[in-house]
Amino acid sequence: MTHARIAAVALVCASAAVTAFGQERPAIDISRLSNGQPSFPLVWQPYRSPKLPPVDLRNGADLDRLADGGSLRLSLSEFLRLVAQNDLTLEAARYDFAIAQVDVLRAKSGQAARGIAAAPLPGAVFAGAIGAGVSTTAPLSAGGTGGAAISTQGKLVSFGARGIFDPTVNFNISYDHLTNPLNTTRVAGATSLVIPTIVLQTRFQQELPIGTSYSVSFNLQRQTSTQAGLLFNPALSSFGALQFYQPLLNGFGRPFTQRFVTLAENNTKIVREAFHGTLNDRLSAAANAYWDLVALRENLRVVQEAVAVAARQHDEDLQRIDLGVMTPLDALTSASQLAAARLDPAWCERSSADRRSDRRS
Repeated sequence: MTHARIAAVALVCASAAVTAFGQERPAIDISRLSNGQPSFPLVWQPYRSPKLPPVDLRNGADLDRLADGGSLRLSLSEFLRLVAQNDLTLEAARYDFAIAQVDVLRAKSGQAARGIAAAPLPGAVFAGAIGAGVSTTAPLSAGGTGGAAISTQGKLVSFGARGIFDPTVNFNISYDHLTNPLNTTRVAGATSLVIPTIVLQTRFQQELPIGTSYSVSFNLQRQTSTQAGLLFNPALSSFGALQFYQPLLNGFGRPFTQRFVTLAENNTKIVREAFHGTLNDRLSAAANAYWDLVALRENLRVVQEAVAVAARQHDEDLQRIDLGVMTPLDALTSASQLAAARLDPAWCERSSADRRSDRRS
């Protein structure tokens, strides 16, 4: 490969790489895939799947522009640009980068990265104390809000290490209706106790990238009773808490907490370089095919000239035989050269193509 050919391939590879990542194809919003949908003004927007453009299987716009009367006359740079626009292998490889961006979004939410075919996850991140994911969120406490209620004893909201970078809001409301028949009316002033209870439980919790997790909790309980002589009926009891959790020895620091984010971001770089490798392979194969075609055309031209020269020499020998200055035996040399020229594979292929064209016409 000459220096001029190498420079042409490198130039087209660089321009085709820009084209391949969405300049001339239906654009995929990479920032939305890696950062999620904005939550303003529609708060449910981040939880909806982003819309991706359909796969474009049409020919590139340059193909129709360069086609002239059903034939293409292309320079090497134009041919390589058409390959970058219309090659299905490259079209499929473009989506690997989008998949890697979705993996970054998953890691930013606090979950384990999944990796892709071009950049699989190392097994070490799933072994031993490191674990597969960061952790899970804590469930709401079902025990109420404390001891100020008329009946039952509530429990405080428990809190431990939480592993989810996405903020999480938990909400629970429950209604209980308890009826207790009594054997005497002297204590409660009624033959039975009816105690309706409404409990509201809420929590906002999140883990920060530095490893610190926190939660804000508020619980409210409302309870009434048919018992006589109660000072507070209905009785309202509430509980609020702001809690922090910071590991000091196990998993302390940003590098450990964000290990999957770092891994997913590194995978995007690997995918980009893998795409460049695929792009270079496809363009290198296309450039070789281009120059092979040029070489075949030149070889056909040389064979045609050789056949023409051999035919002209044989015709001259036949004329000399007619004039009596050459014997028929002397013309065997030029006849043999003409037959040998017509046995060249390029000439045979051209003759077969001409015969097929004549049959179609």
